[in-house]
Amino acid sequence: MSGIRIPSIEEFGLSDSFVKVYSDRVKHGVTDHPGFCIPPAIVSANYMQEIVDDSLFVINKIFEIPDTVFQGNYEKLGFALGMEPRHTSFIMSFLNDYWISHVKNFIRPDILFSALGHKFIEFNITAAIGGAGLCDMHMQHFLESAESNRIKLKTMGLESEPLALKWVHLLHELLISTKTAPALYPVFCSATFDFDQTLEDDFTLHEFRVVLERYGFKHITAPITAIAVSESGVHYRGQEIDILFTDFTYSQYLSRHAELDGVEKFVRAHERGDILFISPPTSMFFDNKLVLSFLTDEKYQKFYSPEDFCRLKRLVPKTRSLADCDLQEIINNRSLYVVKPSFDYGGNNVHIGASRTHEDWVAILSEIRADTSKWAVQELVQDQEGVFDPLQDADVNVCLGPIFFDCKYAGSLYRDALVKYTGSVINASIGARYSSVFLGREDD
Repeated sequence: MSGIRIPSIEEFGLSDSFVKVYSDRVKHGVTDHPGFCIPPAIVSANYMQEIVDDSLFVINKIFEIPDTVFQGNYEKLGFALGMEPRHTSFIMSFLNDYWISHVKNFIRPDILFSALGHKFIEFNITAAIGGAGLCDMHMQHFLESAESNRIKLKTMGLESEPLALKWVHLLHELLISTKTAPALYPVFCSATFDFDQTLEDDFTLHEFRVVLERYGFKHITAPITAIAVSESGVHYRGQEIDILFTDFTYSQYLSRHAELDGVEKFVRAHERGDILFISPPTSMFFDNKLVLSFLTDEKYQKFYSPEDFCRLKRLVPKTRSLADCDLQEIINNRSLYVVKPSFDYGGNNVHIGASRTHEDWVAILSEIRADTSKWAVQELVQDQEGVFDPLQDADVNVCLGPIFFDCKYAGSLYRDALVKYTGSVINASIGARYSSVFLGREDD
């Protein structure tokens, strides 16, 4: 693939012991997760700039959708996204420019690569823990190892991206602008994880803990229901909390059948300046797989200039609501389509027709046809271009996730999976390798 490559261990002149430590992790893994990509992939600076420019173009179009396509009517937008009316009404009760702007603090598109160029298949527009993909810890180990010294990297014309440092700077900026006299105790709330006891091989929570500790933050973990909100502030077991993270977005919160007031109390505490609430419910209007239908479905073409719509069609696979599709056509041509829930994460319930039998595909569509407004149908990215990985002596398919803080490029999450598994989702939560990337100063 032009612009992206995976270097060999020998290229860095690494020792046998270094190779063994990292190749064992990559080839066998110490858990069910295959681990990090070592050495990290190299993306040419010129190609990365092209990807960043295209990302910002699509991001801007996404945030224009409420006004350009729905003329500022968020009730109609919520309906088109398959949201329940009560959820739309709840978010609209505090919808304003501030909360819409707050959603832009973290954005990460997911990009696949084909013979026709890079394709944006999803946009993660949220600040939940799992979606950030800092993937910084292993890069630090690699940079600090005796073999991969900075002189060698400089000779090779490579630069690493300080993604974690930029993330921490963003936290400080948001905290200072939101709350006075902070105690610097961010809390990670979770119904399923114990942040303080997470194994090192958990590629999300452990990474956040390492980054926070490296830059001087303190942290505690608590179930969302155990956080006390009162006139005196936000506390957990008597400890004042400054920053509230969740490991789920608002839509995921609802999928766990939580009550709306469980979120509203944190929104109101943020508005009072008592806490920085990182996961705003307004993300639900944008962090939705059906959003891409407003950019690519011909029924919305009139809202764009011919040049912009042509560019969107080139960058984003056609996406539609299943409710707008001919179900029989989707069944008959399953190899052309991917079906995914509009609200979900981590590759859950993503069905790729090319990897299903006809009988399985019919059963899946029969099961979801009663709720088609909450499912997206997307054209499958055909002829994905693989990248050769010298360590595995095989081609891998790549998913690149450039990360933007406040619409400014910060670094990239790189994931790959062996080509022999084509048809599966390239997601770290279900087994893909992951890493950050090196930027090459010149095209390879």
